[in-house]
Amino acid sequence: MTQAMEADQVVFDRSDLDGVHGGSTAWDVMAYLTQPSVNTILVLGASGNVGSMIAQIAVGRGMRVIGTGFDADLDYLDSLGVEPISCTENLTEALGELAPAGVDAVADTAGSVELLREALRVAPSPELVVTCTALECVVEDGVQWAGRLNL
Repeated sequence: MTQAMEADQVVFDRSDLDGVHGGSTAWDVMAYLTQPSVNTILVLGASGNVGSMIAQIAVGRGMRVIGTGFDADLDYLDSLGVEPISCTENLTEALGELAPAGVDAVADTAGSVELLREALRVAPSPELVVTCTALECVVEDGVQWAGRLNL
């Protein structure tokens, strides 16, 4: 998937992503976050391998996606249908402008404990925050783990 797709064009399942590095992790994150109450999702590290797959799956499912990335990647995020936030911006302020009502869920692939803890302040609850990088936040903050460890 290299372009954002309409929800009715998405015809694939987890097995389509098994051969793609990070694809099964992206699918697992979205399997957890695809709930009726989740319409707007924040993807930390949306321009990376796993993050961009999460973003594309979410856009394909008709979700509003806000994603963080490096300045050089913001046009790429926009091309995926993601509302980009530079990782050099203050996340809370940028989200206040883009999503004053907040986000419904957070997917973290950025690997920054500090950034994830900042996102926790705008998330509805730690149960709707999934990380595949910040094990420390799973243990200390109650966020959900999407990795292959049995915790």
